[in-house]
Amino acid sequence: MKPKLPKSQNTLPGFSQNSTEPYYLKTYDDLADFFGVHTQTIKNWSRRGMPKAARGKYDANAIKVWAVKENLIENDNIGYSAKIQKEKYLHERAKRREREFELAVKTGKFIKIEDAKKELITLAQQIRMNILALPHKMAPLLEDLTASQIQKKLEVAVDEVLRHLSYVEKK
Repeated sequence: MKPKLPKSQNTLPGFSQNSTEPYYLKTYDDLADFFGVHTQTIKNWSRRGMPKAARGKYDANAIKVWAVKENLIENDNIGYSAKIQKEKYLHERAKRREREFELAVKTGKFIKIEDAKKELITLAQQIRMNILALPHKMAPLLEDLTASQIQKKLEVAVDEVLRHLSYVEKK
């Protein structure tokens, strides 16, 4: 539930330039709603020295004055903070990108690093086995051949290994 704003505050939440009377809120969530930011932003502000009225009690207007002095928000003529608007935009964009990434993973556009490593290891092992098998396979076929005939036979054997590897790659 969003906190009710004081009557003297006739612009958007947290940005009336005229309101100096205390307006107490109890939680970071209430402050986040009041300022229109994420709760983590309020926690960050607290670490930076955000004023606290009493235990479990925060004066939103005192925090607003402090945040303007700390250059965390700006009071413009309309009473809306461009910095907070930008932060909201960046937060929403980050959430959207995270959802897009999760969807891409679910639809198979991305694979897990472990799966990619397993595939690469398997492919490397197949390459190694095929290359190591060439001398044993080719030695009997190369007896009594000329250098140019040996070259042609080796080219055919290497092409065969490469074709086999390209087939494995497409699986």
